[in-house]
Amino acid sequence: MGPKTPLKQKPRQVLPNIGTGPLRIQVEQSAPVAEPHQQHLDTDSGHAYIQQIWSTFSTLSDSDRNKLLKGLLSRSSNSQIQMVCTCLNLKNVESNTFSSRVVPEEVYGKYLVIQKKQQPVVRQEQADPYKTMANAIANTKTFEDPDEFLNSNIYIKLLNSTMDSQTVIKQIAKSGPNAMKFLVNFLSERCRRFQGMLNAIHSIAMEIENSRAIERLFQNILETTDAKFCTIYYLNPTSKQVSISNTNWPENRSNLTQDHIYGMKSILQGEMVNVCNLRSSDGFNNLIVEHYSAVGAECVISAPIYGDGMTVMGLIELVNKNSGNPFFNAEDEFMMKVLSGFGTLLSNHAHATQMSSKKQDDIKAFLNTASHLDADADMGDLVHVIMGTARELVTAERCTLFMIDKENQQLWSRVAQGSGEIRLPMSQAGIAGFVATTGEILNIEDAYQDSRFNRSFDIKTGFRTRNILATPMLNSKGEIIGVFQAINKIPDTVSFTKDDVNQITSFSALAASTIEKSLEFQAMQSDLDNFTQSTVFLKGILQTLPSSVLAVGPDGRLKYINNADLFEFGSNVSMMKLTSYQHWLGADNPRLVDEINKVITTNYHTSGTNCKLVVKGASEPRYVNYHIAPIRYSEQMDQERIRPKSAKQKPTQQENNGILLFLQDTSPEASMIEALGRQLDHTTIDMIKDTPMMLEGIEARMTVMCCDIRGFSSLIPEIGPQRTVQYLNCFHQAVSDAVKSHNGVVIQLTGDAAICVFGAPISKEDDAVQATRAAMVLQQSMEDVNFTLQGMSLPAMKIGIALTTGDAIYGAIGAQSNLQFQVFGEPLKVAGDLQQLGSEYGSQIVIDPITRELIKERFYIRQLDTATIRSTGTPMVLYDVYGATEMTLKHDTMTTMICFELGINEYKLKNWQAAIMHFKKCIALSDDPPSRAFTDRCKGFIEGRFEAPEEWDGVWRPEYKISHF
Repeated sequence: MGPKTPLKQKPRQVLPNIGTGPLRIQVEQSAPVAEPHQQHLDTDSGHAYIQQIWSTFSTLSDSDRNKLLKGLLSRSSNSQIQMVCTCLNLKNVESNTFSSRVVPEEVYGKYLVIQKKQQPVVRQEQADPYKTMANAIANTKTFEDPDEFLNSNIYIKLLNSTMDSQTVIKQIAKSGPNAMKFLVNFLSERCRRFQGMLNAIHSIAMEIENSRAIERLFQNILETTDAKFCTIYYLNPTSKQVSISNTNWPENRSNLTQDHIYGMKSILQGEMVNVCNLRSSDGFNNLIVEHYSAVGAECVISAPIYGDGMTVMGLIELVNKNSGNPFFNAEDEFMMKVLSGFGTLLSNHAHATQMSSKKQDDIKAFLNTASHLDADADMGDLVHVIMGTARELVTAERCTLFMIDKENQQLWSRVAQGSGEIRLPMSQAGIAGFVATTGEILNIEDAYQDSRFNRSFDIKTGFRTRNILATPMLNSKGEIIGVFQAINKIPDTVSFTKDDVNQITSFSALAASTIEKSLEFQAMQSDLDNFTQSTVFLKGILQTLPSSVLAVGPDGRLKYINNADLFEFGSNVSMMKLTSYQHWLGADNPRLVDEINKVITTNYHTSGTNCKLVVKGASEPRYVNYHIAPIRYSEQMDQERIRPKSAKQKPTQQENNGILLFLQDTSPEASMIEALGRQLDHTTIDMIKDTPMMLEGIEARMTVMCCDIRGFSSLIPEIGPQRTVQYLNCFHQAVSDAVKSHNGVVIQLTGDAAICVFGAPISKEDDAVQATRAAMVLQQSMEDVNFTLQGMSLPAMKIGIALTTGDAIYGAIGAQSNLQFQVFGEPLKVAGDLQQLGSEYGSQIVIDPITRELIKERFYIRQLDTATIRSTGTPMVLYDVYGATEMTLKHDTMTTMICFELGINEYKLKNWQAAIMHFKKCIALSDDPPSRAFTDRCKGFIEGRFEAPEEWDGVWRPEYKISHF
């Protein structure tokens, strides 16, 4: 190496991009730089000098080379760093993406503090980069021939270029033995890598399971690139969430987003990211620090994985080199391009396999549904199967089938996520109504942005509709018979796809065919059932009438009789069916025989009262009221019902088809039984028939239920007379169903109140228990009642119930023609008082101490208060029923009961503030209405609205209220 000549001008190096060709250096003339102490070299010797620096740099060990680089770069300007990175094949990136400033470990970074003690670096602001590098390598061995040395980076550039083989040979021929040895070693290592990669690709291609193939690819990436850490990420197509497929990081990572991944913006644009000195880059922010601190990231290289349409669906990321090199070189970039491309193939294959599996599942769902779609199946079951399959096919949160009622221009549905049948005018049915009218298929990504969407359902129920898929359902004639409507694609972040539209359209054709046949079959079945039910119903009516009906044919023989034993016809029925009425009524009943003959002759009905009836074999004659009517029927009459008669048509001559003879007993007992049949069940009526004394006035212990509609008076002006009657009918029906199903008797239904008894006229040991169960059932039935009221656009109903047990008198009271089963006594008055007190506390079921003793083993009960009963003027302990003991109370409910008890104790001690504290806990836990009432009462005592005596016994009395408030 000759003497160094003074450097007259500053050289500027122009280098090609990494991987685009062999390394060539051009030293161009530029304006002289006046720097004292700077040596000057001519162009040729400057080129040789740089070649010697490269040669010396390649002979250093990895640790010495890294120390040299870090010391050099920490003392250089940005332009000098750019030149060095270019010469030594470090990553040369754009300034708008990464910082060109390289900071060594010894210099504490802006975001990351290295927890180890280092000697402080003395920065030289005006240091000469060439002199510093020359001093650093002054004692190292150099090659006399500058062309004798070619390092691996140069070969990588050379072999990754598009140069032909002759050019490569010429480049190698210029080198000496050492360079040739280096080249052979380099090519051997490269061949080993390629051979390993080819073997890995072969094993991956032979792997059946996609997950194991990706794992093999993952391991090959680590081996081929000598990377320390590797991660395969997949992107969520609808959000910024990132999931991890494979990784060897030491810590588990979750809840990752794209912001945690370095260089994600470039990756999404399909570019490869290769950065060294990660901590000094512009993209190194707090999220990156948090993510990469676990592995002490210094250099990172990432390559995108593509999905359908060449969209980026994931990436492969490598962090740090096992060898300790501070960067990934061009060879690593080439390997990453190849392996990420293979990752793209594997990911697309996995996606295709998943879609194929889903299609197979969809076909199985179709076939399975088709096997259950039977035309004679129940419509509710049929719709349930259809909607269940539809939800699975499109993975929707809810799915509803609306059928079209053309006659009323309505859409009705039996499936609305557990709701009962609903009916909507087509003009007000929103999206479903539009599809039913136009026949269009709608796939709406944002329901609230569509003007056709009706938000009223969401507003009423609190449900949030995000997206909707609605398609018409056509019958064999191409007519729209219904609408499929799927709501809210699962998961929340996605919308319905074209595949969902195709699947639901195909499925609707299958469902429509089955539903059409089912509707036709069920229409015929309904006609048959109606006829059968009508026959059974008529027979039932006849059997329950307190009279006997005899159907006599045109030949005079008996065709049908109900309640044969009522008039002791039972032993004569066989004979009556074989002979004419003139024989079995005979000379003993001339009035009836003459009346029957008259009806047959005139074809007009007739009636009579107090007619003597003598039946053969009967113990004594009976007196009856009778009615005789002709049976009028002909085929021509049916035709006239279908086609009304014109004015010119003559009246039809009707044939005699027989007569109906109605016989009604006129005895006092029969009159009483007829009147009471409207209140009591048939079992009780039968017992009364056997023991008439039961209704002559008996005192017995019974449980009385009193219930009413809370706030009813204020509703009447709002809903009007007709809707008030509808509202009350819903209440009366609910009371009747709950009471009669638990062996109770409805005594009185007056407007918004009802009085019922359990234990009269038939007493049982568990009457109080049955009464309590009936009260709970009645309260629970309010959910169904309110759903019905909602469909009628009526306000929700709330009721209060009180139960008392005591001795009362019952019997049949009233005129003979208007007898009623009545109960009277003190328990009825007390029940009314308790019901009113219960409304003050907001309690649903209030009971007295006697009832509490009878049911305490079967129900959860808490003491509510001690108050004066208005009808008796005496104090009574009030209790509140929580529920049956066979059910498990929630933890919050049990805590509420304890806090309520503590509040009551403080309340009775007149510790108002302490009581309020406990009651507020009850309100916070379960929004307990009695606790709200007691909170208000305690505040009333504090504010002076109420006043209790000094020696207070804890009993609430009306006189505690101060009048001027």
